[in-house]
Amino acid sequence: MAKEDFEQLEQKLKFGSSNERLQAILAMGKLTDETERVGALMVLWPIAKGEETKDVLEQTSALLSILQLNEGGFVQRTLPEVYEIVRDKWLELIREAAQDTKILPVWESSAIDALALAENDEGVTEGLIEAVRCARDESRVLVEHCLRAIGALGHESGREMLEYWQSKGNVSAQAALEAFGEPMEAIKEREKAIEAERKAEREIDGEKEKLMHAQALDTISELCYSAPGIALAMIESMIRKKPTLAAEPVLKFLKAKVCGSIGLFQLIPPGVDPSPFGEDRLRNIVGITDQHLDLLEKGLWEIREIEEADPHALENVLKNYPEDQGLVDGLAMAVERCRPGRVQEILGKTKLWYFGKRVGGAPYPRAPTREQAQPFSHIFFQANSIVRSALTVDHGTDEIGREYVACILYERSFEDLVLKRLLKKHRRLEW
Repeated sequence: MAKEDFEQLEQKLKFGSSNERLQAILAMGKLTDETERVGALMVLWPIAKGEETKDVLEQTSALLSILQLNEGGFVQRTLPEVYEIVRDKWLELIREAAQDTKILPVWESSAIDALALAENDEGVTEGLIEAVRCARDESRVLVEHCLRAIGALGHESGREMLEYWQSKGNVSAQAALEAFGEPMEAIKEREKAIEAERKAEREIDGEKEKLMHAQALDTISELCYSAPGIALAMIESMIRKKPTLAAEPVLKFLKAKVCGSIGLFQLIPPGVDPSPFGEDRLRNIVGITDQHLDLLEKGLWEIREIEEADPHALENVLKNYPEDQGLVDGLAMAVERCRPGRVQEILGKTKLWYFGKRVGGAPYPRAPTREQAQPFSHIFFQANSIVRSALTVDHGTDEIGREYVACILYERSFEDLVLKRLLKKHRRLEW
């Protein structure tokens, strides 16, 4: 800075407004010419002591500027007594800030940077170490500033502190050790480089984890039918290692798949299609027991939890497992045929197809044929009460051209209605 600029700063201090005085005080801390710095010290020290101002902000600014003038140890050599007073004052303020839960004030941040300019002053290193030791957990920003400064000071008494914080994974401590004894700016640049390296490593690790996770899921999916016990053990192992996976839709779907494998699919004899079977044939030919049905229900509960968390989640899962498009229908068909109404109780919805022989056609001219009703049998529907049987009564096209089938829904079993003669005439719609 030119000499006349320093003169202008003096003029601002004498005649300027409060803001101009404050700007001039702070600007003096950035002077580089030795003659100017001497002049600045002579001006700033009376302000810092409160002899020429009672404004606390001006006093604090003067204390900071004096500390900033110490680049290359200038203040230490020129006015050692002033340096020690200012140094101790700032170390005290920094310790107080370390015990505060507020964000690091600008004053302390700038002061720590300025303290790092000291040459061969073990007292600064010890003071910063003490600030770190008494810092609250919330004072993370201040701690990191102190660690950088300890590294910039380069005093061996600070190395052990930095090694401890590095062992905790602190980036500032690692940068301070790698650039030990170098200027603060070099440490900050090294810190940025370390953070970039760590981010890249996390991204690589994240991609590796995703790949390994996807491969594990594919393996589990293949084992669901061939070795469901092993598949279930793998799922449970993954959840134990990372409990948040318990809510992952894919794992819930695979658990449902395991339930379907043990409870139904492994029981089906070769060449047998159980979809037309009622309860008797499912139990006698396929061999389903109540224990199997309990497993199938457990699978349906997994499906319900997937859909409750996200209505589109199941659809997204099935995009990766197209071969399992019929899983839910398989579980629900067997449960509904043996335990009427249970699918609706679990899923909150059901399909006519699940009812099997508990769907009849009314003897009305407009009642749909089997072929007309079948497409509608695979559509989920909801009802205010639990539906256990249905009677199709009408088929047609509405005023905007949409085809429909009208049904009467019953809470009672279809067979129960016939036995009690509440429904006298009907014809079965075999799906």
